[in-house]
Amino acid sequence: MKCIVFVKRIIVARVVVQILQNLKCLDFWRCEFLVGCHSGLRNMSRDKMSSIIEKFSSGEVNLLVATSVGEEGLDIQTCCLVVRFDLPETVNSFIQSRGRARMSKSKYVFLLERGNHSQEKLLDDYITGEIIMDKEINLRTSNDMFNCLEENIYRVNDTGASISTACSVSLLHRYCDNLPRDIFFVPSPSFFFVDDVDGIVCKLILPPNAAFRQVNGQPCPSKDEAKRDACLKACIKLHELGALTDFLLPGQGSRKIKVSTTNNSESNKDDDESFREELYEMLIPAVLRPSRCKLDSSFKLHFYYIEFIPIPADRRYQMFGLFVINRLPEESEKLDVELHLARARIVKAGIKYLGKIEFNKEER
Repeated sequence: MKCIVFVKRIIVARVVVQILQNLKCLDFWRCEFLVGCHSGLRNMSRDKMSSIIEKFSSGEVNLLVATSVGEEGLDIQTCCLVVRFDLPETVNSFIQSRGRARMSKSKYVFLLERGNHSQEKLLDDYITGEIIMDKEINLRTSNDMFNCLEENIYRVNDTGASISTACSVSLLHRYCDNLPRDIFFVPSPSFFFVDDVDGIVCKLILPPNAAFRQVNGQPCPSKDEAKRDACLKACIKLHELGALTDFLLPGQGSRKIKVSTTNNSESNKDDDESFREELYEMLIPAVLRPSRCKLDSSFKLHFYYIEFIPIPADRRYQMFGLFVINRLPEESEKLDVELHLARARIVKAGIKYLGKIEFNKEER
């Protein structure tokens, strides 16, 4: 018996697998999780993905907890159970995830919150939507005519390399994936759609360290077409700026090229500033660095109380404390910061030193 559990978030997939692996009563389930290779800092390499799918196909793994990356492309003939831990977001997701159960008499199970009528209605809408789609498909004949999507192509004459609207989205993601990054920043494009008189317009925003920031597509009948059109325009502009080579591959924006702005001449200053490829060194204050001393017996830590004062004072916030081995600089105790929250709320935050607290070995 093989089962696939679909979840929305990567962290949920990891936690569900961790829980199942530690429950002895469910040790007959051999679990792994499957997430995409473009999922930010918690992503999974393509080799790892292929290895997990191969284990699931061979039976070495019989329960797979997957995000939406597993809804399409998985063809496991012996899978007989699909569980939706989180509800699908679209009718397409509803149909695709159910199609992963290939065996006859397979089961498709939804987990709903008890008494949640909105989830029940959403599930009913998916089922109704699938019925309407099936009727529409059955009514079609081979003589039905439809207009194919127009494919715009950009070609580099010197090399013969070309890119079409269909491939522009993946190329743009590849360009962003090669931009400099660190543990706090993962470069990726953002898409915003605006309803125009002549159709839907896609506004594409690139990361701050890209060759340029924004491009607007032309009005299109659908969001997909608008997105592809904007991506093709972005790829053309990237090539014109030199960020894509004449073979339409990531060039100056690659992470493999390290740019130092310390010794640049004035003539190259504008070019370097337009690409902004430099990464800054991440520094950790000495007071927050791990101590090298062995804490075998009792020890003392400096305790700071983090105070939150709401404006207006109509609510109370949770109390927070900070324990550190080395005392913070005196300037930190004078820290007074205003945090601006949603709905124009303001909270004043400050730090108060309350002395040392001793801990024994068991309390460590």
